[in-house]
Amino acid sequence: MASKLKTSVNTVKLEKKPIPLLVVLISFKPEGATSWEDGVQMISTSKEHWYNLCFGDEGYTLKNFYK
Repeated sequence: MASKLKTSVNTVKLEKKPIPLLVVLISFKPEGATSWEDGVQMISTSKEHWYNLCFGDEGYTLKNFYK
């Protein structure tokens, strides 16, 4: 298309650089609950679970996705 318009197109090869990954783990208490024992169903995961999910070497992890 550039040749039809009689223009030149310059391509630039972009260099890939690593960027920092920020992982935020949030815990909250639902509105109106006076304690964690109010019958509210809560799900909790360990820090090890999140570390393995993001940075683990085995399985479907973010680290393996971006290799």
